[in-house]
Amino acid sequence: VLDLKIVKDLDSPFFEEIAKDSQLLISFGSAWMFKKKHIDYCKNLINVHCTNLPQWRGGGFPSWMILAGINYSSITIHKIDEGIDTGNIIYTKKFFFPPGCKTPLDYKNHIHELSYTCLNKFINDFVSNANIINEIVQQEDFSSYFPRLNSDIHACIDWTWNSNDLIKFIDAFDDPYSGAFTNISGKTERIYLKKAYVVEGECNYHPFQAGIVFRKEENGIYICTNGGAIYCQSVLNFNGNNVIDNISTGDRLYSKYDDLEKARSTKTIYTSKGRINR
Repeated sequence: VLDLKIVKDLDSPFFEEIAKDSQLLISFGSAWMFKKKHIDYCKNLINVHCTNLPQWRGGGFPSWMILAGINYSSITIHKIDEGIDTGNIIYTKKFFFPPGCKTPLDYKNHIHELSYTCLNKFINDFVSNANIINEIVQQEDFSSYFPRLNSDIHACIDWTWNSNDLIKFIDAFDDPYSGAFTNISGKTERIYLKKAYVVEGECNYHPFQAGIVFRKEENGIYICTNGGAIYCQSVLNFNGNNVIDNISTGDRLYSKYDDLEKARSTKTIYTSKGRINR
């Protein structure tokens, strides 16, 4: 049985006390940057990171990996140092995502199940050996880092993209997030797209046609893209209600230049005190 303790401040005497009294400290999704004094409290301060380190460092990896079309990853346990996911690797388990994994929630559900299994094995091995034996230094020549994402800002759809890139983008901001957002011509409120798929065999539509709803069914809409088409089953308003009934053929979906510029120019940082947009 693990003794679970909640810490709100790394500089508190409470954290120092429990850290110095522990043989193993585990960080899982922490928003903190550990300083040397915190690391020195415990010989075995580790972090669980669910990518193939040194690739995909940072906290927004499910969405970034979906955008890049990556269907594999690793459960990686590493020592914590003063960098972001840069410490020596002490355990890694590579895997492929099942074909049905499409959204960040699909990725996270699969990752969480594997990570708990791997962490349980690691803890049992640690208890048996009472020490961490093998450490592998991360190879910086193969490293990559991507910042956190804020779906309220970064999920703005660019209708100049082709069908495949649009689907990856919509998938990347699907559940558990609100969806990739855009606007309808003649209306001011945003709509949020989810559950979208490439339509094969449609016309090679011109870029000027991109965003036009050219066909509608009871359960979805067909949208022109740059060189093709996509089918979208979920069109939501800000409150999460499906508004497909309010969309007509001939309507154009478009994104505002200011929203697109903000999506590309804003860096989001999550700290223990909240979210910061720069």
